[in-house]
Parts: sequence; C-alpha cells; structure tokens
Amino acid sequence: MRLFTLLIVCFLCALAATQLAQHFGWCPQANISAGGSLLAALGLAFLGVVLPASQVVFGTVPAFAPAPEATLLVNSVDIDASRDAKWWKTLPTGAETLGRYRNPKLKFTINAYISTQSGFGSQHPGTAVTTLANFTSTVSGQYRGFEATDGVMVFEDVKDKMTIEDLVESTITIIHMPFVA
Repeated sequence: MRLFTLLIVCFLCALAATQLAQHFGWCPQANISAGGSLLAALGLAFLGVVLPASQVVFGTVPAFAPAPEATLLVNSVDIDASRDAKWWKTLPTGAETLGRYRNPKLKFTINAYISTQSGFGSQHPGTAVTTLANFTSTVSGQYRGFEATDGVMVFEDVKDKMTIEDLVESTITIIHMPFVA
C-alpha cells in the first residue's frame, strides 16, 4: 500500500513539474506532456532534469519568411523602401524650411545560392525583371504602399562568390521604380 501511495505521489509531482516546465517554456510541449510517457515524466521529474526548449515565444509572432525564387536557393532578403530627399535653406538662419521627398524606390537585395545557371542565375544587369516572388508574397502584392504591378523592376547589381567546395553564392539587387512605364 505504501509503495502504491509513493507511486501516486511521484506521478503527481512529475505531472506538476511537467506542467510548470511547459508553462515557463523550460521544455517543448512535444517532449513531455500530461498524456506522454509516465516513465519518462517520472524519471525526468525524479532526476530534476528539465529539457531546454528550441525556442521560447512570447505573444504572436508573424511567420514571414523569404519566398523561394526560381533557380535560387534563397538565404535572406533585404527590402529597402526609400525616396530622394531635397531640402532648401533660407537666410538669415540657414535653417531648412522647405523639403520635398520624391522618386520612391524599393530595393530588394537577395542573398542566395544559384541552383541553375538560368533565370536569376544568369541574368544580365540592367535587364527587366517580370516577376519577383519576394514582392508578390508580401501582403496582397504590396509592400509599404508599393504595388508589384506598378512601374518596372530592374535587375541591377549582382555579386557572385565562387569557392571550391560550395555552390555559387550570389548577392542580387533588384530595384522597383513605380512611376517608370
């Protein structure tokens, strides 16, 4: 009878430790759960072992990730939205009193490995880009007020890094100019 009581107490302690570990993010829910292995829960709680979580998330994190481009194995995408600024000064203070922002641009810098020597893998600088997955995959084809269907996209700069033991790594720059027809 004492052994049975001891087992019940150990089980309840293991269950409580598991719930605390999950609540505070000390272990992922997939590793230990209330419906999981009794022996694992008892053993881990008895030994005082708490498994680390692969990641701890607070709140809701949006799942934005670079979209795959044809012929590229995309590592990262940097997107810069900008406008040219012009400011005018006045006398006698020399302070800027009038400013104008014009010529909006959206610049995509894609870091990727080239999987095939075609498309972006062999495109010449200065040529037009008809589709860009990392533009159309943003919120309904928009990014900070820029529409993917407006204006023109131009394949600007490309920098290739070649090594003996790796695929060609490229840094590709594409500029979107919404008012160019």
